[in-house]
Amino acid sequence: MVELKEVTKIFHKDTPDEIIALKNINLTIKEGEFVTIIGANGAGKTTLLNIISGSLFADRGKIFINGVDVTNFAEYKRASYIGRIFQNPTVGTASNMTIEENLILAYKKGFRGIRISLNNKTREFFKEKLALLELGLENRLKDPVILLSGGQRQALTLLMAILSGPTLLLLDEHTAALDPKNAFHILYLTDRFVKEYRITTLMITHNMSNAINYGTRLIMMDKGEIIFDVAGKQKENLTVEKLVEEFYKLRHRELDSDSVMLVD
Repeated sequence: MVELKEVTKIFHKDTPDEIIALKNINLTIKEGEFVTIIGANGAGKTTLLNIISGSLFADRGKIFINGVDVTNFAEYKRASYIGRIFQNPTVGTASNMTIEENLILAYKKGFRGIRISLNNKTREFFKEKLALLELGLENRLKDPVILLSGGQRQALTLLMAILSGPTLLLLDEHTAALDPKNAFHILYLTDRFVKEYRITTLMITHNMSNAINYGTRLIMMDKGEIIFDVAGKQKENLTVEKLVEEFYKLRHRELDSDSVMLVD
């Protein structure tokens, strides 16, 4: 589904501020895998997603999606099969458009035919899907999105991503800006939708418990490298303590607890 071969990304190359954000990354993600990505600030997590989505280009290496070499594809060329949700709940929606207008924009993948497509049949379909969010938004189709709370907007963004029909979903700490109650609900919806629609998913999280409890595979990054990759029974048997111990064993230093949440 996704394959990275010897991917390297360097910022401020050949200057005193040079940062190796990704270092010779080799990674294969199988179709249907739900991969959680954990690591301290500066580990390379977001850069990895940026390279896959096309918002950044690799300095070296190759990126394949569905067997196609997309290394030099612009971001818009990959957007037809990639859905992405960011930390900020306001990024994924158009504030001054209504809920139904945002939904049809995602569903139709663009502005063409929006007004024609917004008919009673489409509205009933949207109400049915919005009801899955369990937030009462199915009764607020004509409300401007700006009136929604952060948790409601992130839930709507998640639904929009699903309705756009991606084969790959990239989640960049999409619950980090939410309070614990809303964060838990968004994770519940994420897990539900990913399983139901069988979407290949990469989810960055700063919460080690969430990295362990969600998904089918866990990747830990540090200083631009993938240092730990675990799935199946091994992942199921992980605990936060074991993960911290593994980091110390591999890197011979303590994990930065200021940028990684060790407990809920």
